[in-house]
This record gives sequence, C-alpha cells and structure tokens, in this order.
Amino acid sequence: MKVDGGSKPKKQSLRERLFGSRKDRRVSRSKTIVKIKTVGEIPPITETRKALGDGNTKLAVVNAFKYAKDDFMRFFGISTTKAETNRQFLIRCLGDLGIKVPEIGYIDNYAIMDSMNEFVLHDDQKAERLNALKKLTSFYLEYYERTKYGDDWSPDPETII
Repeated sequence: MKVDGGSKPKKQSLRERLFGSRKDRRVSRSKTIVKIKTVGEIPPITETRKALGDGNTKLAVVNAFKYAKDDFMRFFGISTTKAETNRQFLIRCLGDLGIKVPEIGYIDNYAIMDSMNEFVLHDDQKAERLNALKKLTSFYLEYYERTKYGDDWSPDPETII
C-alpha cells in the first residue's frame, strides 16, 4: 500500500501502539497546595501552653474554658446573656437538647453528670453538639470550677488538660 507521496507508511512500534505517539500526548500537571494550621499556631492554645509553662495553671484552665466556650457558641450559633453564669449556660444548653437537669443541678455536679450519662440521643444531627457539650461540661465541672473558685487547687501536673 502506498501513500500519496509514493512511500510506505511507517510501522508503529509496540510502545506507540500501547501508549500512543508522543505527538498526540498532552501533558497536564496540577499542583495542590495544602496549608495546615497546627495546634501550636492557634492563639488560644498558644496562650494556654505559655501559661502552663510559666506555672500559672489557674490562668491556663480559666482561659482554656473561656476559649472553648466561645468556640462552642460560635460553631453552634448559641448566645448567652451577661447575667447568665457558666453553669446556667451549660444547663440551658443541655435542656435545649432535651436533657432534663433537676433543680439541684445548679449546685450539685453529680446531678448534671448523671443527667448527661443517662440521656440517650436519637437524633444524629444533634450528636455532634451533644458530644461537644459533654466535653465542655466535663471540663467545666472537673477543672474550671475547682481552679477558679478553689483556694489553691490545681490539676495533677501529670494530667493532660
């Protein structure tokens, strides 16, 4: 078989048959740049670590709760009033999820913890909020109140806050 010019067509090599000729290949390169903000770069955590490093556990615990509460409120769109204490805020948030905390919960930590532990959530959409609220409430009851209102109480140095 002859082509118009009178020469035979070039036989394709095995590589060209499998992968195509180099002239047909179009090269496209893309780069993805991912910037990761590590835990050490977040200002509230940096301040808390600095306070712990300086031996000021009270300031570290108080600030850690304040920042965690602010993040919780911002993420879930919750607001608080100036007259509302932290305990009242937590009990109100638990009530919004359907967790009934008895009146004694305003003075008894165990009543709040028992109410949270006995509650079974059937709505998956609120599960994330409930888990965050449980962690915030536990931190408040175990560390914040003791540190802020206790005389010289501070967590065990081996405990990771």
